[in-house]
Amino acid sequence: MDTVKKEKKVDLPKKKSDKKKKFIIIVGIIVAFIIGLTVFVNIATSAPVKVANELISDIQAEDADAAYDLMSTDAQDVTDSKDFAAAIDRIGPILSGKPKFVSKEISAATGSSNTATVIYDIAGSDDVDYRFTIELSENDGKWEVDSFLSEKQ
Repeated sequence: MDTVKKEKKVDLPKKKSDKKKKFIIIVGIIVAFIIGLTVFVNIATSAPVKVANELISDIQAEDADAAYDLMSTDAQDVTDSKDFAAAIDRIGPILSGKPKFVSKEISAATGSSNTATVIYDIAGSDDVDYRFTIELSENDGKWEVDSFLSEKQ
Protein backbone atom coordinates (compact mmCIF):
# COMPACT_ATOMS: atom_id res chain seq x y z
CA MET A 1 0.00 0.00 0.00
CA ASP A 2 1.20 3.35 -0.95
CA THR A 3 0.79 6.01 1.58
CA VAL A 4 0.41 9.52 0.47
CA LYS A 5 1.38 12.12 2.91
CA LYS A 6 -0.55 15.32 2.76
CA GLU A 7 1.05 18.36 4.12
CA LYS A 8 -1.05 21.08 5.54
CA LYS A 9 0.06 24.57 4.81
CA VAL A 10 -0.48 26.86 7.74
CA ASP A 11 -0.40 30.60 7.16
CA LEU A 12 1.19 32.38 10.03
CA PRO A 13 0.33 36.02 10.61
CA LYS A 14 2.89 38.43 9.21
CA LYS A 15 3.28 40.67 12.18
CA LYS A 16 6.46 42.42 11.09
CA SER A 17 5.08 43.14 7.65
CA ASP A 18 1.83 44.56 9.07
CA LYS A 19 3.70 46.84 11.44
CA LYS A 20 5.93 48.02 8.63
CA LYS A 21 2.92 48.84 6.43
CA LYS A 22 1.27 50.78 9.26
CA PHE A 23 4.49 52.68 9.90
CA ILE A 24 4.83 53.58 6.21
CA ILE A 25 1.20 54.75 6.09
CA ILE A 26 1.63 56.91 9.19
CA VAL A 27 4.87 58.45 7.87
CA GLY A 28 3.14 59.08 4.52
CA ILE A 29 0.25 60.86 6.23
CA ILE A 30 2.63 63.03 8.27
CA VAL A 31 4.68 63.95 5.18
CA ALA A 32 1.50 64.77 3.22
CA PHE A 33 0.27 66.94 6.10
CA ILE A 34 3.55 68.88 6.27
CA ILE A 35 3.59 69.41 2.51
CA GLY A 36 -0.05 70.52 2.55
CA LEU A 37 0.57 72.93 5.42
CA THR A 38 3.61 74.40 3.65
CA VAL A 39 1.64 74.93 0.43
CA PHE A 40 -1.24 76.51 2.38
CA VAL A 41 1.07 78.92 4.24
CA ASN A 42 2.84 79.93 1.03
CA ILE A 43 -0.47 80.57 -0.72
CA ALA A 44 -1.85 82.48 2.26
CA THR A 45 1.23 84.71 2.47
CA SER A 46 1.78 85.20 -1.25
CA ALA A 47 -0.39 88.33 -1.62
CA PRO A 48 1.84 90.74 0.34
CA VAL A 49 4.95 89.30 -1.35
CA LYS A 50 3.33 89.87 -4.74
CA VAL A 51 2.69 93.55 -3.88
CA ALA A 52 6.27 93.90 -2.58
CA ASN A 53 7.58 92.38 -5.84
CA GLU A 54 5.49 94.87 -7.82
CA LEU A 55 6.87 97.77 -5.79
CA ILE A 56 10.46 96.76 -6.42
CA SER A 57 9.77 96.22 -10.13
CA ASP A 58 8.14 99.66 -10.37
CA ILE A 59 11.05 101.31 -8.54
CA GLN A 60 13.63 99.60 -10.76
CA ALA A 61 11.62 100.61 -13.85
CA GLU A 62 11.46 104.15 -12.42
CA ASP A 63 7.67 104.02 -12.70
CA ALA A 64 6.86 106.31 -9.78
CA ASP A 65 3.13 106.51 -10.56
CA ALA A 66 2.68 102.72 -10.44
CA ALA A 67 4.75 102.49 -7.25
CA TYR A 68 2.75 105.33 -5.66
CA ASP A 69 -0.51 103.52 -6.49
CA LEU A 70 0.71 100.58 -4.36
CA MET A 71 1.03 102.85 -1.32
CA SER A 72 -1.69 102.84 1.35
CA THR A 73 -3.95 105.86 1.79
CA ASP A 74 -2.15 106.70 5.04
CA ALA A 75 1.23 106.61 3.27
CA GLN A 76 -0.07 108.75 0.42
CA ASP A 77 -1.49 111.26 2.94
CA VAL A 78 1.99 111.94 4.33
CA THR A 79 3.95 111.64 1.07
CA ASP A 80 3.45 114.05 -1.80
CA SER A 81 3.44 112.26 -5.17
CA LYS A 82 6.06 114.68 -6.57
CA ASP A 83 8.42 114.06 -3.63
CA PHE A 84 7.81 110.34 -4.00
CA ALA A 85 8.61 110.50 -7.72
CA ALA A 86 11.84 112.37 -6.97
CA ALA A 87 12.87 109.65 -4.50
CA ILE A 88 12.10 106.92 -7.05
CA ASP A 89 14.13 108.80 -9.67
CA ARG A 90 17.11 108.77 -7.27
CA ILE A 91 16.99 105.16 -6.08
CA GLY A 92 15.58 103.44 -9.19
CA PRO A 93 18.79 103.59 -11.25
CA ILE A 94 20.90 102.46 -8.28
CA LEU A 95 18.86 99.31 -7.51
CA SER A 96 19.93 97.54 -10.68
CA GLY A 97 20.46 93.98 -9.46
CA LYS A 98 17.97 91.16 -9.31
CA PRO A 99 16.11 91.25 -5.96
CA LYS A 100 16.98 88.33 -3.69
CA PHE A 101 14.15 87.39 -1.35
CA VAL A 102 15.36 87.25 2.25
CA SER A 103 12.26 86.85 4.43
CA LYS A 104 8.61 87.58 5.03
CA GLU A 105 6.69 87.97 8.24
CA ILE A 106 2.91 88.18 8.38
CA SER A 107 1.09 89.30 11.53
CA ALA A 108 -2.61 89.12 12.25
CA ALA A 109 -4.34 90.57 15.29
CA THR A 110 -8.00 90.79 16.19
CA GLY A 111 -9.38 94.27 15.72
CA SER A 112 -6.59 95.60 13.50
CA SER A 113 -5.30 95.19 9.96
CA ASN A 114 -3.04 92.30 9.04
CA THR A 115 0.51 93.49 8.51
CA ALA A 116 3.53 92.12 6.70
CA THR A 117 7.23 92.82 6.39
CA VAL A 118 9.04 91.61 3.28
CA ILE A 119 12.81 91.89 2.99
CA TYR A 120 15.04 91.69 -0.08
CA ASP A 121 18.72 92.17 -0.83
CA ILE A 122 19.46 94.03 -4.06
CA ALA A 123 22.83 94.68 -5.65
CA GLY A 124 23.34 98.31 -6.58
CA SER A 125 24.94 99.77 -9.68
CA ASP A 126 27.34 101.51 -7.27
CA ASP A 127 28.80 98.09 -6.25
CA VAL A 128 26.99 98.24 -2.90
CA ASP A 129 24.40 95.72 -1.71
CA TYR A 130 21.18 97.15 -0.32
CA ARG A 131 18.74 95.67 2.18
CA PHE A 132 15.25 96.67 1.07
CA THR A 133 12.54 96.35 3.76
CA ILE A 134 8.89 96.82 2.80
CA GLU A 135 6.12 97.26 5.39
CA LEU A 136 2.59 96.43 4.21
CA SER A 137 -0.91 96.30 5.63
CA GLU A 138 -4.11 94.70 4.45
CA ASN A 139 -6.97 97.17 4.04
CA ASP A 140 -10.37 95.97 2.86
CA GLY A 141 -8.83 92.74 1.56
CA LYS A 142 -6.13 94.55 -0.43
CA TRP A 143 -2.44 94.57 0.52
CA GLU A 144 -0.85 98.04 0.36
CA VAL A 145 2.61 99.43 1.06
CA ASP A 146 2.87 101.53 4.22
CA SER A 147 6.58 102.25 3.92
CA PHE A 148 9.86 101.00 2.56
CA LEU A 149 13.45 101.46 3.60
CA SER A 150 16.63 100.93 1.64
CA GLU A 151 19.85 100.51 3.64
CA LYS A 152 23.41 99.87 2.54
CA GLN A 153 24.78 96.52 3.67
